[in-house]
Amino acid sequence: MEPIIELKNVSGRKIEDVSMAIYPSDKIVLLGPSGGGKTTLLRFINLLETPRSGDIKYHGEAIDGHSYPQIRRKIVLLPQTPVVVDGTVLENVNWAHSFKLSAGSGVGDGDFMSCLNVVGIKHLADKPAEQLSGGEKQRLNLAMGFSIKPELMLLDEPTSALDPSASAGIHAVINRLHGKGVSFVIVTHSFAEAVLLADRIGIIIDGRLEQLDKKENVINNPITDSVKQFIISHRQNGS
Repeated sequence: MEPIIELKNVSGRKIEDVSMAIYPSDKIVLLGPSGGGKTTLLRFINLLETPRSGDIKYHGEAIDGHSYPQIRRKIVLLPQTPVVVDGTVLENVNWAHSFKLSAGSGVGDGDFMSCLNVVGIKHLADKPAEQLSGGEKQRLNLAMGFSIKPELMLLDEPTSALDPSASAGIHAVINRLHGKGVSFVIVTHSFAEAVLLADRIGIIIDGRLEQLDKKENVINNPITDSVKQFIISHRQNGS
């Protein structure tokens, strides 16, 4: 199967010699100590930052500056803090779609309402977005990203500010969108969340992707001492 995005020996700000491939229907969770480069790696994948060395390919073809806007329409990066604009929930989805895609794409309110339905906030369509709770804003951001029909969504700690109930709701939405064909790379500090969500887990320590494998292999067969110690410490803490 051809990867959506493939990084080969990519180095740059906080990242050293990272190679990885992200495939259709992937659900990868990135774990590692704070400041280790997880968010920076998302920015490289989304082409918001350019590495100083290494190669990035999109569907097997080398990227260049001219292809960046087109690729970003297929790869959505959602920041840790949800971004909303003045207006209703429905208007925010409309705005996100028009911001990413050209006007006149033939998408109407019915399509945007279906996006809200998928993330479970269709009943809030007419509510001002600024009045939403943290969990509802995170759901709205997922709907906004989903509205442009991405291949890949990159989520930076989507549940870090949420209580357990709201976090569980976001997990359910991620699984629902994944079932609709969206691939995911998710950054989290929670080992428990990674185990719950991931098909594959990547451990990033000091800018290096120490291991990327099926979650069972990472948990039970760490390939470096750094990964082993990281897994042991999180198991002991129960985090």
